[in-house]
Amino acid sequence: MPSEKSFIDTNSVPQKSEMVSEQIEKQWDKMASSYEWSGFEKEVVEKEFVKTIGEVQNKKILDLGSGPGNMARILAKNGASVTGIERSEGMLNRAKKEEEALSQGIRYFQSDLMKIDEISEIKEELFEKGIFSFVLHNIDPVENMSEILKKASEKIIKGGQIIALDPHAVTEYMHHTKDTTREAVKEGGYKEHFQIKITLNSQDGSKTIIQHKHRTLGEYINAFAKAGLRIVEFREITAPEELKNEYPDEYKTPFFQIIVAEKM
Repeated sequence: MPSEKSFIDTNSVPQKSEMVSEQIEKQWDKMASSYEWSGFEKEVVEKEFVKTIGEVQNKKILDLGSGPGNMARILAKNGASVTGIERSEGMLNRAKKEEEALSQGIRYFQSDLMKIDEISEIKEELFEKGIFSFVLHNIDPVENMSEILKKASEKIIKGGQIIALDPHAVTEYMHHTKDTTREAVKEGGYKEHFQIKITLNSQDGSKTIIQHKHRTLGEYINAFAKAGLRIVEFREITAPEELKNEYPDEYKTPFFQIIVAEKM
């Protein structure tokens, strides 16, 4: 029988921000080896995110919460100079191994996103764009989201962009998906902070369970506003016409969102 690794829901009891952050880090360390994007995310969401980020040739990109380096490698392949910031040692080690094999010139640094201003190697650097891919919805407590966005914007040039991909704030609760990499159970109507449980299936048959709380659309908008960023685009991702039979649930209902904001 496949083994199952279950983690404490860090939102279930009041905790200090640092304690929550440490537990989330351990959770991501455990899932580093099995973490992959789902089929729809790879085939549709990834392409839409890259399209939204736009031209990156010879541009400096800051990948915040870079995980195993999936987006960093794509952007580097497209000509960007990429710097990845990741707290999880497990995720970071996986990303660095890929960089050793591919030699794309990606730099990785281990840091909590609340402390990116303390990374000495990039203290004097500015970037044209900063990206978050499936990161902001994991920020806990939610009040830290605006602080992280503010610290990220301080590393971006004036007129530069922060671009964030996340599960959709309104329709995520409707999303029940099962494929080779994960099973998601998201129950309840549109309400604040209901629990979301995701099971990741690794190649060896083991299962890693992660949990987080739903974030509302208002929390996203307010976080960007408090960080002094101007939202210039809000995109909702659905399956294109040619894939409607393969992804019928995603054809008319967006389960993912992209927020594009500008540093004023």
